Amino acid sequence: MKKLHIQKHIFALHSEDLAYMIEGVSVGDAITIEDEDISRRAGQILRLERDDAVILFDQYRNITCTVIICSKTIFQIIVNEIKDNTVFKPYITVLLPLLKREALETALYNLTEIGVNKIQLILTQKVQRKWGGQKEYTRLMKIITSTAEQSKNYAFPDILEPLKLTESLERNPGEKYYFDVAKQPIRNLVLTIIQKTIERITIISGPEGGFTVQESQQIEKAGFVSYSLTPTVLRALHASTLAAGIVRSMTNENEVR
Repeated sequence: MKKLHIQKHIFALHSEDLAYMIEGVSVGDAITIEDEDISRRAGQILRLERDDAVILFDQYRNITCTVIICSKTIFQIIVNEIKDNTVFKPYITVLLPLLKREALETALYNLTEIGVNKIQLILTQKVQRKWGGQKEYTRLMKIITSTAEQSKNYAFPDILEPLKLTESLERNPGEKYYFDVAKQPIRNLVLTIIQKTIERITIISGPEGGFTVQESQQIEKAGFVSYSLTPTVLRALHASTLAAGIVRSMTNENEVR
């Protein structure tokens, strides 16, 4: 009697080359994955076996597959389903100060998990370090895609290299919310959100130490409405996470990209 195959968890793996891999492929086709990193992770880390299900995705599409062969040298799958990724609406942009390395990594993990659509890094007067260029960008993208694998947020957010605060304020249309202490209560924002349909939202909260008076004035002059998250002063990464979580939970819609 054949042993029943039971899989406890369906893993997801990000692949930048997914569009190339599935070009001309239909449901039911078998394909051999030539990406050495994916093959290594599937075989040596996830220890996938024959008949296991696995999901491969990029930022636009995902495929559900069944493993045929998963060895040190060959990773072959059958394609069961090809879908466009689900994109959460409204489109949420977070203007995120360039935090210290560990705090920034945690913030990106949290924001990806919550389901924001874009993260624009910003430079303010109290930002305490320099941007690490392409090397840092690559590292942060790995954190985002790894989080997308775990959270199944396949349409993971874009992350944009840092802009000066004034430049970032000019580039994001739609509803604009600024989170700081001693502003109007957050319940006012919740009431505003649930009373109308919103297509795009931009949110901003300060770096460690907050914005300067001049920066706060620039933000409000750019049309951002100010709200207070808590009666206490939050760390920058906690403020951005809480703000994004509230806004996303109040506007939880989605569409296929």
